[in-house]
Amino acid sequence: MKKKLIVLVVLMFLLTACSKDDYLTEEFDYFYFDTPINIKIYYTKKDNYNFEDIDKGIDNILNSIQKEFDPNDKTSTLSKLNENYSLEVSDDFKMILNETIDACHASGNRYDPSSGKLIDLWSINNENHIATKEEVEDAKKYIGCDDIKIEGNKVSIPEGYKLDFGSIIKGYAADELENFLKSKEVYSSILNLGGNIQTIGLKPNEEDYKIAIMKPEIYNFTNENVMLMDIGSKAVVTSGINQRFFEEDGKIYHHIIDALDGYPVDNGLASVTIIADEGIDADTLSTVVFIMGLEEGYEFIKSLDGIEAVFITRDKKIYITDNNLNYEVLADDYKVVKQKIS
Repeated sequence: MKKKLIVLVVLMFLLTACSKDDYLTEEFDYFYFDTPINIKIYYTKKDNYNFEDIDKGIDNILNSIQKEFDPNDKTSTLSKLNENYSLEVSDDFKMILNETIDACHASGNRYDPSSGKLIDLWSINNENHIATKEEVEDAKKYIGCDDIKIEGNKVSIPEGYKLDFGSIIKGYAADELENFLKSKEVYSSILNLGGNIQTIGLKPNEEDYKIAIMKPEIYNFTNENVMLMDIGSKAVVTSGINQRFFEEDGKIYHHIIDALDGYPVDNGLASVTIIADEGIDADTLSTVVFIMGLEEGYEFIKSLDGIEAVFITRDKKIYITDNNLNYEVLADDYKVVKQKIS
């Protein structure tokens, strides 16, 4: 009887030793890529983490990525390539470039990593410039992902072209941070890179993380959410018309540009949220699929393994590619549409 009692006590201890109340939180804040970055790590007193070492490691990773890809730093690899049109680059730089070229082809060249001049022309949230037809047509002369040449690690672009990796860098950085944290045996964490969310493991109560999608309305000053989703260890990235925009004479100009026609996309979508295993996929595809539009984008996501999407239209309809997604709609004026898209 005494032996059974001891076993029962040990079992009860194991079941309660990692209750939610036993978990602690360590939080880190940074500012890179013109965006605030927040990382939370959940742990117990039994975990022997060196948080000073983790903090330095995270900062070193973010600083290194910014130094290589910052378009505003004349000493960065990206700026040097845009200035000189030919450069030996790192393996990671080449990998990211190849990812964006693949995305360019998948989108029918509507998403294009060489759209830098066109993106600068519109200057969303900077000078808020409404480009003229002549300016757009001139900028389009310097766009074409098929004109980018890669020979070994040497990248060459035609004179006048300008690469832009704004739609992929935060996703790439999130993947690098996740790999680093896992190397430090972090098993429960949530990373927020300016709205790019990436999770490691489960919450302290052993449930999936709940990730919110904000209402994609232009003047959502109170940051109201439209829905909550339960996700496992995933990356979640949203692209929408309300993230960066300006209004002129009653018309909204947002930051997602179609490289073929040269103007902000106007296809009825308000936002696209991608759920993927890797941040680099979620980040890139959220922009690519937004440009594609609801019907084409929905079918494209359905053709991919391990990728899901939530489309929200400007008329407040929600389309979800994953029939098994556990979600809750929080806004009464938004409705989930379950019939076929086309």
